[in-house]
Amino acid sequence: MSESAQPGMHAPDFSLPGTTPVGDGMYALAAQRGKPVVLAFYHGDDRPVCARQMRSYQRDLAMLDEVGAVLWGLSPQSLESHRAFATQEGLSFPLLVDDDQQVATAYEVNGKKRVRRATFVIDAEGIVRWRSVSPLGMTYDDVKTIAKVVASAH
Repeated sequence: MSESAQPGMHAPDFSLPGTTPVGDGMYALAAQRGKPVVLAFYHGDDRPVCARQMRSYQRDLAMLDEVGAVLWGLSPQSLESHRAFATQEGLSFPLLVDDDQQVATAYEVNGKKRVRRATFVIDAEGIVRWRSVSPLGMTYDDVKTIAKVVASAH
């Protein structure tokens, strides 16, 4: 994972375990070539702002579907924690386990105490097209904004 996570550069590749309502599996960024991917890094399961963020993404997921994008949430918690959080919040998109924060480090969003809240849009060729990092971790990008970025990256 030596590539940069800056716009215009190839996105650092990774493979992580994750969970959805249909089961657990491995999620590899390289396997998504041909479609845009939205990576949403968040602090942790069951945190108020994170729960609000993930619920808003679920509510507006159709906007990302319309532009052909895949959404993945990433945080350091375990599969068990992600399963419980996804069930509690009614999430249908994958939540990936970055327990050692290697992916957060590669994407330059690992903080001193926790992963920084950040959103990345990666185009169908694996190029980072947009990077948004919340300076204080209390705000997040809305799906409408993210979907516009995805649509403009085609």
